This record gives sequence, structure tokens and C-alpha cells, in this order.
Amino acid sequence: FDLYLQALYKYFSNEENVRIVIAGKKVGLADNLRRLVHNLSQDTKYMYIIQHDLPFIKEINHTDVMITADTHPEMHLVRFPERWSISKGKICEKEGASKDIIGPSGMIYRRYKKWSDQNQFASVDHYKNDILPRVQSQFEFMEEEMINVARSNCTYFGVHYYNGGKGGPYYKHTDGTGRYGDKLAERVRKGEIDYSRLSSSNLKNLESSGVNITELKVESAQATEVK
Repeated sequence: FDLYLQALYKYFSNEENVRIVIAGKKVGLADNLRRLVHNLSQDTKYMYIIQHDLPFIKEINHTDVMITADTHPEMHLVRFPERWSISKGKICEKEGASKDIIGPSGMIYRRYKKWSDQNQFASVDHYKNDILPRVQSQFEFMEEEMINVARSNCTYFGVHYYNGGKGGPYYKHTDGTGRYGDKLAERVRKGEIDYSRLSSSNLKNLESSGVNITELKVESAQATEVK
């Protein structure tokens, strides 16, 4: 973490408009955002929320996103497809739902009954007034609350997707915390995580990644013995 901070300070050393805010301890994404949005300039209308291990891998017309948000205040949160396309069954088709929005470059923004805290462009006021008051626990994943909210009231909380929810992935998950696949398996082999602590979803993910579960269990036991 310290090396990551050093790299951040170095990278933005000549950028006077960049401020790095450090929590000092684990507070969770929701409380980090809560701290930040209330310290932004009153002139700040929009923000990007991009997590450290979710880099963009495709070009995005950010100017189109901002101009469209300015002219369509109902588009208060834009997400970027994480896969090639989203199921049509997830399109918000409730009565009162807005039709597709077309940006100045012809980009389509389509509302879905979905919600995620992954890469997004959002209205600061939407987070202050609508999202953060609904997410109470500092360690709660925002999706735990907001997915149900977006499903039940997609006409307001449903997220608009860039390019109509197609053409992805626009970003990738590099798994900076080592929670999946080969990275998780390596942590088990090193003894950082005991095999017995793996959940059924962990094991399913490891198997789908090609990890030999039987061998991993033996390697975990050997790592424990060495300790």
C-alpha cells in the first residue's frame, strides 16, 4: 500500500488540481465516498468513480458523457459495459422509464435495472442525496442495498449504460486484492489464507479458473505445517 501511495504522489506531482485523500484505516468504499463528496467544491457537478484494479481498456468519449448529462438531468449515473452486451431482460421498461438518450456524437445511453459501484460517471448530488443516505454500514458493499433499489425503481435508480450496454468490456478486473483465480490460489499456497476459510463461491471460482482443488488443499496443509 505504501508503495502504491508513493507511485500516486509521483505520478500526480505536477498536477495542482489533484488532491490525494488517505483514509488512514479501512473504512470501506461507501464511507470513503461519503468523506469525499462532502469535501468537493460546490461547483463540482460530476465525478468518476474508478477503483484501483479496474482500469479502462477501451477508448471512451468522456466529452459526450458530460455534455449528455448536462442536457439530460435524468441521466445521473452512467456505467460502462463490463462484458460484450447486457441481457435485454435487464432493460428498464417500466411505465415512466425514459427512452434511449442519444449524445451529441450519436452515442446511445440506455437505462437498465442494474446497479454496481464499478467504473461509473455520476452526479455528485445523486450520490449525496439519493445513494449514500441509503447505504448505512461503512463496510457494506453498496450493491447489497442499491441492486434491489434499482430493480424496484429502475425509472429513477436504474443506471444508464454507455453505448446502450453493448461493445464491452470497456474495463477489466486486475484483482488487486488477490480474491480470485490464480491470485487467490497463490495466497493459499503461501499460507496467507487457510484452505478451510475458502467459501463455496471461492472454490467454484478457483475450479473455473483451472485450479486443481485437491492439490491446493494439500499445498495449504503443507504451508500450515511449515509455519
